[in-house]
Amino acid sequence: MSMRFELDGRCDAVNFVVAYAPTDCTKDAKQKGIFWRKLEDLVEQIPAKECLFVLIDANGRTGGRIEGCGDDECRVLGAYGRDVRSDNGKRLLSFATSCKLALTNTFFSTRKGGISHTYNGTSPNDRKRIDYILTRQVHRPRVHNVTVVPQPPPPAKADSDHNIVYIKVRLSGHFSSNRRLLKPPKRREFDRQLFLSDGERRHRIVDKVVSTLNQPTQPRNTSGMVEFFTTTVMNAVEKEVPPPPRRHRRNGWCETPETLAAFKVAWTARDDARQLLRVYPRDSTAWKKLRSACANLQEVVAAGVNAYFEEYLAETERFLASSDQRGFYKHLKSTIGLQGTKARSEQFIMDEDGTLLRDQTRIRERWAGHYHKLLNTKSLKLDPTI
Repeated sequence: MSMRFELDGRCDAVNFVVAYAPTDCTKDAKQKGIFWRKLEDLVEQIPAKECLFVLIDANGRTGGRIEGCGDDECRVLGAYGRDVRSDNGKRLLSFATSCKLALTNTFFSTRKGGISHTYNGTSPNDRKRIDYILTRQVHRPRVHNVTVVPQPPPPAKADSDHNIVYIKVRLSGHFSSNRRLLKPPKRREFDRQLFLSDGERRHRIVDKVVSTLNQPTQPRNTSGMVEFFTTTVMNAVEKEVPPPPRRHRRNGWCETPETLAAFKVAWTARDDARQLLRVYPRDSTAWKKLRSACANLQEVVAAGVNAYFEEYLAETERFLASSDQRGFYKHLKSTIGLQGTKARSEQFIMDEDGTLLRDQTRIRERWAGHYHKLLNTKSLKLDPTI
């Protein structure tokens, strides 16, 4: 398994590869060769400038450095190797040498009272280091420390017979936000009402589509024909039918013509006072004018809010006086953004854990689950043979 995280800084990205190698007891050498070959191919696909960390349960022991070893092994294996080198350990060192990686566990000494083994055997003599964290040799100076945290001793119940390996790394950057997916540009909308009502336009569109489809240069496969036909029709419609008229925003309750006019005047007066203050920053008269304009704008906003609540309460009292329950509840729902068909049909319900569901999709899923459970539950009162 591999993961890639983009960074903002000198380091473009950091990659994590998690692997589990066949054990030494595996007699099939071909299976081992296939695993290490696939792992090497995966590592080689990652760009060399990006940070890489391979978290692997190698099921192998590397041992210490051999006297007189070359520079290649010194770059791969540190001075703190342990145990006796096994077949999987040889394969691990060969893989690291080929990919120019370093075994970070072997480059740091164990502090006093700490441990270096990652596998807890059945006896104290069966404790080994078989879990490793590898990184690129050029990026090894970024690693500050590698420690092993033991599992809790008996009688506590451990989750695994492996200890946890921690690595402390300095990355020159922080995780960047997810990039937006590049989507094809949306087509321009057209006036559907005009398209359905104007028969002459439709005839012109059909003539253009037919003339284009009669051309000999057309794709042979089905998917290409479908895409070509869709593109041809949409291009003809966009040339003949104009875009739909722009929808104007509806004013709210407090946005009456009088309130809007007063707000516009107060806002303009405040902007003028600000411009005057930028020209004469030390003029006391400009400061007084700005304070007066800000106070006037606050009064206009407060008056608009009061007018909104007065009109809202008056409308609510009119619905109650006329006993119009439908209009009353529609009026209440409109205050939280439910208008049109939503104000009449959408109702919030509770989830099984008591959470209020507001999304229409989740509400439908909740109803579907409820009826599925209701219709598939055996009744204790009815005869099952009926």
